Amino acid sequence: MQINIAKKYTAALLVVFAITTMVLSSPGKTNAQQNFCTSQFLSQFFPPEELSNAVAVCQGESGGNPSALNSSCLAGGSADYSVGLFQINLWGRVSQSILEVQEMEHFQGVIIGRCIVHDQTALYQAALDYGYGNPELSARIAANLQKNNGWCPWGAAHKLGICGPGDAGFGADLTGGTSPFFAS
Repeated sequence: MQINIAKKYTAALLVVFAITTMVLSSPGKTNAQQNFCTSQFLSQFFPPEELSNAVAVCQGESGGNPSALNSSCLAGGSADYSVGLFQINLWGRVSQSILEVQEMEHFQGVIIGRCIVHDQTALYQAALDYGYGNPELSARIAANLQKNNGWCPWGAAHKLGICGPGDAGFGADLTGGTSPFFAS
């Protein structure tokens, strides 16, 4: 009796594995499987003189995944609730009634904080509004942010040494002003 159950269980697992393999290996990739950090894609949004930086920052932020999500503030990590291809940080871009920032402090040049989600539905809508899962929207927002503030709002730009002396640095927002929040 136990052997028959084990055989049926094993057979069922093999069927599930076979179907999953067929689906995952089928032609046509979803947005999450494609790498959108290419010159060909990003040239629609960034001027030629910024294209190589756009590719590098995009790759450093999301690895080309438009559905990338960094919600480390929920666990008290870095001050990030960042979404999309260019990891636009929603801190300071959504109401405190949606995403409340608490316990913010600086540690070795990094802002550490904890956030609490008060309205998951509104936060999800804000994520969509800032390009989560939508590579075109994410790239368009990032191009606007970069045009107004340079590359320094992105952590990847710092790691890559892209930030120049004239760049706005961390704290730039989408309107060209400043806030204590960064792109990533």
